[in-house]
Amino acid sequence: MEVVFKKFDADGSGSIELNELYLMFLQFGVRVKKSELRQLFNIVDTDHSGALSVKEFKEFSSNPMANKVFRKIITREREE
Repeated sequence: MEVVFKKFDADGSGSIELNELYLMFLQFGVRVKKSELRQLFNIVDTDHSGALSVKEFKEFSSNPMANKVFRKIITREREE
């Protein structure tokens, strides 16, 4: 996960901001609405810093609420 994190930490700040997360989704071929992305980001950004740390990024996959939103995004994407 750290390799993926570093790849998408475009500005090298040591955190992933909302726009970098958006670009990550696009690079994986997932069109995501800004509102969905904001919802997902707010769930994962547990310290409310406005950026995802490596720790928060790693915990993304094990967060049940984040997974629910992510599944919603993927399901909508497949239906379109």
